[in-house]
Amino acid sequence: IRVFGFEVFNNVDSYKIYRDFVDFIEGNFSLKDNKVNELELRPLKPEELENLKNRDPEKLKKLIEFQTKLQYFYTKALEEGRFNSKENIVFFPFLHKATQNGKAYVYKQGNIYVLSGKKLTDEEIRLANKSNDIIKQYLPKFNSKLYIVPGIEEDNASHSNRDGVSFVIGGKYKDQDLFTKGDDTLSHELGHLILEELNPKFRATKNTEAGIIHESFADTVAFLESTRDKSNREKLNLDNLYKENPISLIGEIKGDNQRKIRTLWTQTDYKKLKESEFPEGHTFSVPITESLYHLWANLVEKSIKQGKTKDEAIDYATNTLKQIVINAAKKSDPTIDSYVKNLIQSTNNNELKEILVNEFKKRNLIQ
Repeated sequence: IRVFGFEVFNNVDSYKIYRDFVDFIEGNFSLKDNKVNELELRPLKPEELENLKNRDPEKLKKLIEFQTKLQYFYTKALEEGRFNSKENIVFFPFLHKATQNGKAYVYKQGNIYVLSGKKLTDEEIRLANKSNDIIKQYLPKFNSKLYIVPGIEEDNASHSNRDGVSFVIGGKYKDQDLFTKGDDTLSHELGHLILEELNPKFRATKNTEAGIIHESFADTVAFLESTRDKSNREKLNLDNLYKENPISLIGEIKGDNQRKIRTLWTQTDYKKLKESEFPEGHTFSVPITESLYHLWANLVEKSIKQGKTKDEAIDYATNTLKQIVINAAKKSDPTIDSYVKNLIQSTNNNELKEILVNEFKKRNLIQ
């Protein structure tokens, strides 16, 4: 089943297949930096095998080993398609497309890779640089491997880590790619990675409260990243700070109101959620993220009234909140009480601390 959007498990572990597959391609191909690497994956024709048998038996042996391993991945993809629910089939679509084309495509930028079963677009190639930019704001020394696989899922995206390698799998919404056209889908999934890198407890712990914190942290990274977008800033003003605006929405397609998933300008009662809802990470995370958004909005509002330009106010509020969530994530245990407590303690300014406490109280996260 899908657990809180940051982990995928079912009868077949799709991410373990991806992990084995990237080991396979890295072991058989020399991937060059800052270029699209085209990897030949088509099966050899009988006449090609016969020709190699006579001319180069050693090369034939290696190719047979390669084809045997490739057949293993075909088998695993079929198992995933057979045993997993539709929303948890994320390797089969990639390999199916690669098989149709006879190639896989990998763009490598240092430790970040963009992987696809079809030719990569310029927008997809730029995902590597964009991801590096987002991650380095929180993790200046990020050296772990990250694979980005765009356009796989249906109206969804997800993240997971297997043996030290992270994967973010993208999707589509009405034929629009969520990583390239979505306002904050990529940054949300990278938020899961960032949290786990800041504090490995959140990678090791797979319970309800850890999942809620995961989703809140990811949404916080997402809305803070959306504040850097020039077009989002242009649409923001003092009249809509505490209403629907491009920054106070999560999940939407950039430039329109399609696919609004969560709102942050609202006030959701955590206690009432616990009384009436099944504990699902996305839903239960909203009161925490709303509180952080309102702290950010308050900072923007006061900074503008004190004479800062709108851009200066947004930069100040974004950098301030970013540091608060980084410090809290590093110190927190994977429980809501611990995370909320550390968010408050990481807010060094007493006036801001009082604002955040009041926002938490409004939503019954604390008494």
